[in-house]
Amino acid sequence: MVWILAQSGNGTPPSWTDEFHAFTSFHAVAVSVSIALIALICSLGRSWRGDARERRLRRSIGWLMFAFFAFSTVWRLTPGQFDLNESLPLHMCRVIGWVSVISMLTGGWRWRALTFYWGFGLSTQGFVTPMWSDGYASLNFWLYWGSHALISGAAAYDLFVLGYRPSMRDLRLAWAWGLVFVVIVIAFNQVAGTNYSYLGSGQYEGTSVVDFLGPWPRRATRIVLLGGLVFFALHIVATLVLRAIGALQDRQSPRESA
Repeated sequence: MVWILAQSGNGTPPSWTDEFHAFTSFHAVAVSVSIALIALICSLGRSWRGDARERRLRRSIGWLMFAFFAFSTVWRLTPGQFDLNESLPLHMCRVIGWVSVISMLTGGWRWRALTFYWGFGLSTQGFVTPMWSDGYASLNFWLYWGSHALISGAAAYDLFVLGYRPSMRDLRLAWAWGLVFVVIVIAFNQVAGTNYSYLGSGQYEGTSVVDFLGPWPRRATRIVLLGGLVFFALHIVATLVLRAIGALQDRQSPRESA
């Protein structure tokens, strides 16, 4: 990806303290730091796999995530921050956040499946086209990037450390619960006049892939179809890659003597 330096009106680069712009050096740093932290935690988890230290690490991360998402949910609902168009936990990424918390703390297969398909399939889009424009001096900046890093990190940890392997049952679950989510959010958006998860008639200021899906209500139908295709593509890619990695490990491991 080519990172373009955003300029302010007087031709000087905007302050990272106050402003964030997509496809800038600031964007590149935010994504790079997020990926580096995820890789570091996954590497540590793999080195402790099968050990009590890994279980403590996983539970510590799970409770850290719980505290983070609890704080962000309550903070957005406080009188000084509340905005009917934005504050309710009806954006898909905010729902995925809680799903990933339960996955890390319980290991239930349904939560693991949703964390994988919804987390990797949908939440990672926030790294590519961030919707917030606040700089790092704003709490919104840290809540946005922290939530996406934690969700993606939980999905990566489950895949590369805990050995999660997607199945067709998991894919069907992600499709089914995704449709339930869509129906609930569309109904709320229609009643309240909001645009949660881009499933309403409104428009956000930030640039997103959703901008190319047309106006409401055509956009909602295309989001559902595109989301289903993303889940299926993710399933195929993950299955093929993990199968190739397994075959490579089998060839590298010494054969047992007869």
